[in-house]
Amino acid sequence: MILRKATLLVAAAMLLGTGCLSVREGTHRAKSVPSGEHHRTGIYWNNFVLTDDAIAHKIAIEDQGSRRTATGTLEVWAQVRNRTNYPLQIEGRIQFYDREQVPIEGPSAWKRLMLPANTIATWTETSVKASEVAYYFGEIREGR
Repeated sequence: MILRKATLLVAAAMLLGTGCLSVREGTHRAKSVPSGEHHRTGIYWNNFVLTDDAIAHKIAIEDQGSRRTATGTLEVWAQVRNRTNYPLQIEGRIQFYDREQVPIEGPSAWKRLMLPANTIATWTETSVKASEVAYYFGEIREGR
């Protein structure tokens, strides 16, 4: 009985461990962080956050995800909605991490995206390294 339980625990740990080592590619919802709480949160792996409260009322991350390119790099994207009646300028950047969640590419440069009033646009970034990338973390802020 004890041997059976130990075997089941080892099998469960192996299954959980292998699932954590791969990038969750494809479409998935962005993590919502309550206003004023972003400074207390950790990294939401494979996700985007809005870095300032001012922009949180103006835009929404409708969807986001990632996929492997033909060369094995990771392309990350976010569908950003301008919820205002005037054009906005936003900036985004990505940090890529390896399987141990160690940064392997410094954060990308802030990349600008113009959003006409009441529209949706796609922000994208691609890693430089290929198979080493296992996680990403994205930040979006109002343009400066």
